[in-house]
Amino acid sequence: MRQDIGFTVNLALIAGVALWLLVIYFAWKLMIARLRFRVVLGEQWVELGRGWAKCMLHFADIDLISVNLGVGSAVFVQGKQVDARVYLTVDDARNCAKRLRAHCPNAVFVDAYGTEHFPAESCRPLLNLLVVERRCMKIAIAEAAVIPFCLAFTAQGIYVLYQRLRGVPNPGYTNVSMLFFGLISPTLAISAWRSSQRARKAREARSALAETGITDVSMQSPKERDFIS
Repeated sequence: MRQDIGFTVNLALIAGVALWLLVIYFAWKLMIARLRFRVVLGEQWVELGRGWAKCMLHFADIDLISVNLGVGSAVFVQGKQVDARVYLTVDDARNCAKRLRAHCPNAVFVDAYGTEHFPAESCRPLLNLLVVERRCMKIAIAEAAVIPFCLAFTAQGIYVLYQRLRGVPNPGYTNVSMLFFGLISPTLAISAWRSSQRARKAREARSALAETGITDVSMQSPKERDFIS
């Protein structure tokens, strides 16, 4: 019995430590991102942040613009292997995203609801679809990565409940509310599956577009820009 208790306790302990490491990592990324709090639009470039956290991108090199108008309102810009998140007020974030979208002819725009909008005229249609594919895959992987931690805590909660029903003293974890994580796992699994399907549709649309002979040097907009329904 002691060996079984030790195994389940260690399982939850390992999951907890791994989860805290993820929290520390994302907290560090968030702290670095928060150093960027200024956006300057030039004639053909945008300057994000200031000091050692500053980065500059040409409008034509930006391939993704995302805006968050909720808690931690911010504008996310991606291009030329540069990912920059600038935290602004809600109004400034909305106006900044609107102006960036108007100045960046090749950028996919993701609104506050998470919906992708392809540029009306783009000289990089294949890249646009690739950006959406990678974005959806990142979301799917991030959501799927949390599922094992939820299942670990759920297993621990089930074990504690089982021990209580048997009248055995609590092995260490008294919070049976860990069973709540069992409800999160199916939701995350469904969301991850839907994101992976969106990535698959983007990949298929990109392949179909490439077969027509259209390349990223043409000025035609991607015909499959409405492939996401």
